[in-house]
Amino acid sequence: MVLGFPTALFWLVLAVPIIALYIVKVRLRRLHVSTNLFWQQIYEAKPPRSFWQHLRHLFSLLLQLLLLLFLVLAVADPSLPWQRDQARRMVLVVDCSASMQANDIQPTRFVAASDAAHRYVDGMKPADEMAIILAGDRPEVVIGMSSHVPTLRRALSKLVPGDVPGELKPAVELARRLVGDSPGGQIVVLTDGCADEVVATRLPTDPRAASRPEADIKYHRFNSSALNIGLTQFQVRRCHADPLGYELLVQIKNASAVTVRCRLELQLNELPIDILPLTLEPNEVWSRSVAKTSLAGGRLSGHLTNITSTTSTGNVREDKSAANTASLNSLSIDDTAWTVLPDREVQNVLLVTPGNLFLQKVFEANPLVDIKVVRKLPDAWPQNTLIVMHQLVPETIPAGDVLIVDPSKSTDLWTRGKLLQAPVITDLDTKSSLMTHVDLDNVQISQMRQLRAAGPRHVLAGTVSGDLIYAELMRDNGRCLLLATNLDESDLAFRTVFPIMIGNALGWFTEVSEDLTGPAVVANRGLLNARESDLRPAESTEESQSRQIAVTGWFTRPLWFYLAAVACVLTVTEWFLYHRRFTD
Repeated sequence: MVLGFPTALFWLVLAVPIIALYIVKVRLRRLHVSTNLFWQQIYEAKPPRSFWQHLRHLFSLLLQLLLLLFLVLAVADPSLPWQRDQARRMVLVVDCSASMQANDIQPTRFVAASDAAHRYVDGMKPADEMAIILAGDRPEVVIGMSSHVPTLRRALSKLVPGDVPGELKPAVELARRLVGDSPGGQIVVLTDGCADEVVATRLPTDPRAASRPEADIKYHRFNSSALNIGLTQFQVRRCHADPLGYELLVQIKNASAVTVRCRLELQLNELPIDILPLTLEPNEVWSRSVAKTSLAGGRLSGHLTNITSTTSTGNVREDKSAANTASLNSLSIDDTAWTVLPDREVQNVLLVTPGNLFLQKVFEANPLVDIKVVRKLPDAWPQNTLIVMHQLVPETIPAGDVLIVDPSKSTDLWTRGKLLQAPVITDLDTKSSLMTHVDLDNVQISQMRQLRAAGPRHVLAGTVSGDLIYAELMRDNGRCLLLATNLDESDLAFRTVFPIMIGNALGWFTEVSEDLTGPAVVANRGLLNARESDLRPAESTEESQSRQIAVTGWFTRPLWFYLAAVACVLTVTEWFLYHRRFTD
């Protein structure tokens, strides 16, 4: 037997005063009475007791000493060797992914898994240790190895499911590290089996430690073949061609074996913008890009409503009760998703030109541009304004964002060269956002002035001879674009590519990206995970052959508990015998 607190045995010295109190001589009090005739009939006088006569009450003394012994042993916290050998080191991995909120198992899958975890805690033996890991998008150790059952229960009662996909593999690997090399190591995974990747029920050990015991993994799944439909993708971007437009990419998955009809309601800042009726075949994934226009941004949300099933003949079932909807849609959190549509900011533009109607109309046609046209160079350049200079340029280009078209003289950023006759555009940087949807192959230029950059440059369009047509000039005090084409000597201003070039330039100056994964996409919210929306378990998840969960049985409590219980029984016995005059 191993004692947890051996120093508690010193309390056994209390047996000395207990024995002393039993053998101490009791001195009777003397009283003078007129006669003792009646007293002899009521109470037989007891003669003084000798030392050995006191020991005839050994039974009472034995009860008192046994009571002391059991109390001291209970405080010493003993444990038997076989209990140490059979001690388990268990880790509970509780899946808290979004699919655990499905209501196909009442009230939810997560509640059922939590109840099973409580039963595991209640089934712990005295020397067992248990840890709890929450498996979400990343594993979290809720409580480390502990044998204190109340603490484990409190930790379980605080667990809540999340709105994120579940990752079981990192959680199981963390559980393996917590188990270590313990011979009684065991990992129990409470999940619905909707994870993207699971771990085999037998973990591989390190080849250098082949003799060490392996930790078994037991899966307990809480699921059914539940039906569900949900939003799996919801992203928005601003259109590059249309200043007011935006595109919404929506994907919906019908993770069921029946045909489902529903409505997709789109709202911008809680105001309806569209309602799309949908019919999805079994296991169908519906995807569409929805184009809309709005100058203002805000919270863009989508909601799945009016979910009904159809019969084999295509007729819609009339039952629209809550129970029917719940059976078709066991998970509600994937019915709603939202994202943030960026605002379009109006850009101030100062156009300095001797007069070109086409160039002026390109800016005026853009609703995001507040343009001011002047016919000569101003004395002071405005702040926070895009300066567009056509032909009229100063000797020193001002700081800030500048777009220069067909300059009439040399400046500090370039020098004018010879006149080029009918240059052919061949060199295009198609990877640049400034050249998105820009095709200059068929643009006819009768003549233009050769321009040589004085500093570093990034050529966006060039000629066969290496002369620049369109370039970004690198400088420290602002961004600068240079278009060398003479608008009067070419057909560029008559082509649709010209407003696209100007639009790309405006977007480049304001740093607006058209990529769905770029800065225009902000704060997507919602489940948006096809695997989590499919509530049917993955076929690769192996469940333990035994579905029995350990419950409280005989001798599952620590030994001190039973010693204390015996001490309580002895106390009651001594009290009963004393009042029955058996031990007086």
